[in-house]
Amino acid sequence: MVSKIKDLMWRHYIVYWSALYAANSNKHERVNVVECGVCDGIAIFYALSAIGKAGVIPHAFLYDTWEGIKMERLVNEEKSWKDDYSYLQVNNTKRNLEGFMDNITFIKGYIPDTFNRKDEPEQISWLHIDLNSSKPTIESLEYYFDRLLTGGVVLFDDYGSSSFITTRKLVNDWFKDKKGLLLPMPTGQAIFFKF
Repeated sequence: MVSKIKDLMWRHYIVYWSALYAANSNKHERVNVVECGVCDGIAIFYALSAIGKAGVIPHAFLYDTWEGIKMERLVNEEKSWKDDYSYLQVNNTKRNLEGFMDNITFIKGYIPDTFNRKDEPEQISWLHIDLNSSKPTIESLEYYFDRLLTGGVVLFDDYGSSSFITTRKLVNDWFKDKKGLLLPMPTGQAIFFKF
């Protein structure tokens, strides 16, 4: 248990500092951030706290099913995650994010079905992808990367572990011709800094 808490501590440290970096790289009065795969809202809580620390007003667009993962969207190595998130409820996430509710848009459903809404941002500074699934990870990148400002950040939660070999390969391939730096982290995360 202590090991798991320490692992999460470092993961959330990286969430916090990557969001702070993105907010400071794009000094606007308001910063749009996107999280694909929200779970209970703890990661976005740290990101929004960091952005507020930068003296910027954040607005978050949060995508999740809040009911589990579709089996047909998973490759073999991801199938062990199938039932891990079926307990989620959007109301629990909202309770965890109580202090930020005026600056959050919740988008419930499966990616990419939930994309192409009228209220989505044209520009974003920070994109966090934590979908435990390679196909929606790439679909999220394809949809939002061109909206990511120079100096913006993409943070991947699912990159370095043996459960996400396909995700890592697809992400590496996807970024081959993109201007920026992909930095794998010892926590299993990876950060892409857009130049």
